[in-house]
Amino acid sequence: MAKVSLKKKEQLIDRIKHGIKKFSFSIQRYGGETVMGRITPYQYHYWKNRESELTDYVMGFDRETYETEHNIPEEARMRNWYDINDVAHVTGAPVESANFLHIDESDQHGAPILNANGSYKMWEPIELSMDNIHKLGIELVDAECIDVDHPSLVNEYYFWGSTSNKGGWTTESLMDIEGDLDLKKLKIHYKQIEGSDIAYAISYGDGGPLNLQEDSSGNSQQCCVREGNMDESTMSKKLKKEIARAEAEAQQPDTVEEDNNEPPEKSPEEQKEWDEWEKARMEGAQAAKKKSKKKKAKGKKKAKSKKK
Repeated sequence: MAKVSLKKKEQLIDRIKHGIKKFSFSIQRYGGETVMGRITPYQYHYWKNRESELTDYVMGFDRETYETEHNIPEEARMRNWYDINDVAHVTGAPVESANFLHIDESDQHGAPILNANGSYKMWEPIELSMDNIHKLGIELVDAECIDVDHPSLVNEYYFWGSTSNKGGWTTESLMDIEGDLDLKKLKIHYKQIEGSDIAYAISYGDGGPLNLQEDSSGNSQQCCVREGNMDESTMSKKLKKEIARAEAEAQQPDTVEEDNNEPPEKSPEEQKEWDEWEKARMEGAQAAKKKSKKKKAKGKKKAKSKKK
């Protein structure tokens, strides 16, 4: 009769005791929602120098009120920021050292698992730096790069918007895993959006990915419009005309003109000379004032002596 290894015995006991275990995966600390979407030449040229106003407009609470109060031209108007997403739309957390992967393990009934000493079985948070991920054998997959050079952005203008929140991004449901969890079978699905590696789902072995759902508080928002990879050799005549018209007609924000009459900044040597001259001028003015007072006093004395 073949001998059964100690490890297999432990796995059999574990299976009888806990059944097919359930796991929840969560990336915690920082994350958010990021979108990229194509816009018209007119929208780009109107908003390119209005970044703070654009954030208030599309990421605020009432776009229609903003459009009316600020007289936004019809051609420059946009949808809610999260709907401008025909190029990319990702909710998740960056793969970086500031974030940690948390793993919660439970038995087939969803109850916490106890160690031999009666304490709860806990996984140490895993730092999500690239070096640590590779060291542990966790696989990174679906690494699509979406930026200015993306094929969908050739001869296009686009909108980029993102929220930055603090909280947790947890798999949408529990994951059934038979036996012990092997980190080498764990896969983090991510996309590289404008240089940021954003994890949006997690899978294990041959199983399908589970999307990450956000539970966060507090946020900052930012957005802007950008120019894609413009190639005039492949650009249509119609698009060239649209761009030329947008450049000519899209109203630009008022700018404060520089005062050309303002004197240039002085060098240290010039400033020292100026300070010395100013000091001498003030001392001369004070001396002249004293002299004038003395002269007036003498005049008064002469006037009094004549009267006598």
